[in-house]
Amino acid sequence: MRPPSSTSSRADDGIRREAAAWFAKLRGPEAARHRTTFEAWRDADPAHAAMFDRLSRRWDEAGVLAGSERLKPRLDAAPTRARFRWGLVAGLGLGGALAAGALVGMAYWPPASDLAPPLRALGWSSPIATPVGDIRRLRLPDGSVITLDTDTAVALRFIGPVREIRLLRGRVEIEAVYESGRPLRVSAGRTTTSASVGDFDVSLSMDQAASVALVAGDVAVETRTGPWPIAGQARRLAPGEQLRLAKDPSGPVATPVPAYQISWPRGVLDFRATPLGEALAEVNRYGRQKIVLQDPALADLKISGRVYPTSTGDFAAGVAAMFDLSLSRAPGGDFILSRRAAR
Repeated sequence: MRPPSSTSSRADDGIRREAAAWFAKLRGPEAARHRTTFEAWRDADPAHAAMFDRLSRRWDEAGVLAGSERLKPRLDAAPTRARFRWGLVAGLGLGGALAAGALVGMAYWPPASDLAPPLRALGWSSPIATPVGDIRRLRLPDGSVITLDTDTAVALRFIGPVREIRLLRGRVEIEAVYESGRPLRVSAGRTTTSASVGDFDVSLSMDQAASVALVAGDVAVETRTGPWPIAGQARRLAPGEQLRLAKDPSGPVATPVPAYQISWPRGVLDFRATPLGEALAEVNRYGRQKIVLQDPALADLKISGRVYPTSTGDFAAGVAAMFDLSLSRAPGGDFILSRRAAR
């Protein structure tokens, strides 16, 4: 998404806010009273009608906030198409880096430190990354498949008995294939997830807090208290469970996997009575302009629906309309949601 930089962009922002306000009024209890005034606004400028139709169409396509606290549930509001760019790459061309790593020796393979970048001398590939707004799918040398979420980077090490992925930032989905005596290991922060076969997600926050979500199969999550442990504390997850681990991994608790944690590789976020703050954190991953809540209490509002996270501005306008909030722009282009002033 390009930041606004012209008079036209500022005009569009103003029309979007007006369209969002009408959108909310026409879905409120006094819609009939506002109908004549709305039609006058809509017919006054073709841009008004186009913006209102665009907002309504995107809302209907994505099912945004269907079943929210202010809207009657509309079930199975499925998206019409995905808008991410995908790429399937076979093999990854890691021969040069992996051959160099083979000379180090196979007796000792230290885990990746969360305090230093992976070393190519130990067999690690150069980082593989996705830009903001893209999702990329790769086939690994062993036949496993990894999907990199937006703004994600990984390094790989596939030599002899070792098959390992290091998550440097962001989020990945791994579909691991079985190889006897050769588990697939994914390190993120101070956690390592081991799987012989399965479908699971691993994510890493800016403060190095890791999260592991198991969709299918069987994984063991090992936590450690230092970057170079001798032994760690392991915990097995059942399908449908998620484990969130801070940098201090004491007492992690398994919770149910939220629906959006399963749907994101398909280019859609499936919110089901999700707190607004949590939903915005997911949507904000996909745009350079962020949506910010001026009042932290708004984060507790619940939303449901399937959403394409590719248009931050439209999503912000939709949220403002449904919860009757005020939408403004910060100097840097971020979208600010706040409570309306009392009239």
